[in-house]
Amino acid sequence: MRVLSAAAALLLVGGAASQDCPTTFTESMSLEDGSISLKYAVVGDVLCVEMTSGNPGWVGFAVSPTGRMEDSVAMIGLPDAGTVQKYALKSGNPRITAMPAESQTLMSTDVTQEEDGTTTVKWAKFMSEEGEPEILANGKNTFLYAVGKNNEPGYHAVRNPFSLDFKGMGEGASPAPTPAGSGDSESIPPPIKTVAPTSDGTRAEPPAPPAPTPPPNRASISSKIGTMILGAAAVAIWGGL
Repeated sequence: MRVLSAAAALLLVGGAASQDCPTTFTESMSLEDGSISLKYAVVGDVLCVEMTSGNPGWVGFAVSPTGRMEDSVAMIGLPDAGTVQKYALKSGNPRITAMPAESQTLMSTDVTQEEDGTTTVKWAKFMSEEGEPEILANGKNTFLYAVGKNNEPGYHAVRNPFSLDFKGMGEGASPAPTPAGSGDSESIPPPIKTVAPTSDGTRAEPPAPPAPTPPPNRASISSKIGTMILGAAAVAIWGGL
C-alpha cells in the first residue's frame, strides 16, 4: 500500500483523484450495546465511515494500533462547530490537539445532530498517510470509539477499543478461493497440442497415435497353449533319450 505525504494527500483531496464513498453501506456493526452504529466501506485505498450515536455529544473514531489513546489519530465530529477533523492523541498534556492544516486530509466530511440528540458523523480517510498509523487493507486493525458528555470538546462519556479486518473489501480485491469439492469447482482445461515446425517453415501436424492392438481371441490362445504343451513334451522326451 502506498504511503501518502500530507502534500500529496491534499492534492488528491482537492482533485478528481479523491474517491467517492457509497451512498448506502453494506457493512455495519453495533458498538456500546447498540447505542452506537458504525457503517464502513473500503473504496480503493480510502476508508469511508458513518458513525451514529444515540447520545448527544461529540463523536470520535481513532486509529490505534495499541488500543490506547497514546500515539493514535482520531477523527472527531463536533456538532456545534460543524467540523470533522483529525486530532493527534498523546500521553502528555494536552492529550489531544488538532493536527496542522496540511494534515487535515479527510474527505466527504459531515456532522449532524437531531433534536433528540442523535449525532451522525461521516468522513473518508486515506488508509496510509505519512506519519500516521496505517489502516491495514488485509489484517486486524485496532480502533477506538468515543462519545463526549456533550457537544463541547472535552472528556469522553464512553471510550472502548474494537477491531476490524477489511480483507477482500477493497476495489479490485480477489475473491477468496473456493474450497475443493464445493460445487463451484473449475473445469480442467484440455491439454495444449504442440505442433513442431518443419524445415520449410510450415507446421506439420503430429503423427496420429498407433491404433490399439486388438485382444487375442480364444482360438488363438488355445492354439498357443497347445503349442507350448507340445514343446514341453518334446523337451522332456529329448532329455529322456
